[in-house]
Amino acid sequence: MRHKLTLSYAFNMSLGFTPAIIAIVLCGILPYSLAIYIGTGFGILYAIYINQLHVNRAPNLILYVSTATLAVFALLSFIPGNHISNESFPITLETSLLILLLLLYMQRKKIADYCRSRQERLLCQSVESSVVAIQVIMVLGVMHLIVIVIALLFGENPMRPNAFYAIFFVMPWVVFAACIIFNQIGIHFFNKQVRKAIILPVVNRRGDVIGRSLASEALKYKNKHINPVVRVAIVTNGMLFLCRRAQTRILDRGKIDVPLERYLRFGESLEECACDLIQSTFPNAKEHLKPTFSVAYHFENDITNRLTYLFILDVKDDIILCDPRFESGKLWTLGQVETNLEKDFFGSCLEEEFEHLRVVIDTKEKYKVS
Repeated sequence: MRHKLTLSYAFNMSLGFTPAIIAIVLCGILPYSLAIYIGTGFGILYAIYINQLHVNRAPNLILYVSTATLAVFALLSFIPGNHISNESFPITLETSLLILLLLLYMQRKKIADYCRSRQERLLCQSVESSVVAIQVIMVLGVMHLIVIVIALLFGENPMRPNAFYAIFFVMPWVVFAACIIFNQIGIHFFNKQVRKAIILPVVNRRGDVIGRSLASEALKYKNKHINPVVRVAIVTNGMLFLCRRAQTRILDRGKIDVPLERYLRFGESLEECACDLIQSTFPNAKEHLKPTFSVAYHFENDITNRLTYLFILDVKDDIILCDPRFESGKLWTLGQVETNLEKDFFGSCLEEEFEHLRVVIDTKEKYKVS
């Protein structure tokens, strides 16, 4: 199975507004203080769930800010003469959260630098996702502010009860809910686009996977990252079948090389990659063609940095090689290849592999049962 680099819905940091939404909605049917206590309690339980029970354990900064703000309102409810009422609480909470998140957004670079210094991937992703959610809520908050200004300047004075209820009680929790929905939609479309992309593993020289990246970044980063590449050398009757490399290749364009090569995809085994190459090339004869892993080596130059895995495919009947896609292909004896080495005629990887291929082919020919 090929795994895609998808973004978990756990990184919808705007879900951190859920305690605020609960408190505002309950404020319409319960006393102000009780609604705040329930919202605060939910926020605390949600934070415990994320940090202790959830698999991703991605810290939700917006949840922490929302819960802390509700806790402050809960403490204020014990102060005699508190002037916050059920009617004023929603807009007061929205304004307070927007101000706190704006301050947090202004310090985003310092926070991001701190997270990178900790080298904690989930924390860095959490901060990045929080910044996106804050940007969305700021846009929605500004739109709500514009509605309030228009209502105060051009609406009836005093404002009708229904209009007042809609603007100052309903819209605050609608703003938070809309932020959650928009972020959820954004993650959905991001994942939809990523599923269409090809993800490559980033490895070290031992072949251990240390990261992953989009295939399009292989050109961008050139030799900065090591990406695994699977190559299949076709051998028949002691000869190598070689073709001219396409002009679209990033390495050795137009040079003579083995016909089958591609990057290993993230989550894909070497055998799966080699078999996929063969099946897509020889769809009618795939049952009879079994590649054999031969050698792995590191190859690096100014253009690419790759860990190459070489497979050998023995073909008994070379009639399958008479294919239009192999228009430039032909069988080469080992002597012909050796004569043209180091003349800038063959691909760099083939020149690296030839000595090994010669030993393998000679050995097989020597002990081949007639």
